[in-house]
Amino acid sequence: MTAADRPEFAAALAPLFAAYGKPMSEDQADAYWRFLSDLPIGVVLDGIEAAGRKAGRYLPSVGQIREAIDGQAATRDTRPRIECDLCEGAGWRWVAPRLVAPCVCEAGRVKRDTRRAVA
Repeated sequence: MTAADRPEFAAALAPLFAAYGKPMSEDQADAYWRFLSDLPIGVVLDGIEAAGRKAGRYLPSVGQIREAIDGQAATRDTRPRIECDLCEGAGWRWVAPRLVAPCVCEAGRVKRDTRRAVA
């Protein structure tokens, strides 16, 4: 994050403190900023949101926010998107009403290989 992201960061952190009925002091905001500032603002905002949703009885710590960020990264699909007019990158194309088949594109090739491996 950069100094320009500070207001957006504080605006995301304030509702988290409010949800736990705690006033957010400048020192607390500084501590969260210091220990999360090595990450991009979008990732931190998503992590604050996720930690707030998962949190239990206590205000989420910096570590819990980082865990939420790591958990999101583990579930995020980082594969490159395949552009295909037939299947729109899904790997399956319609061949008849209610009937699909693996597409001829790269995504379909992956689907065909997977199907053979299971059989």
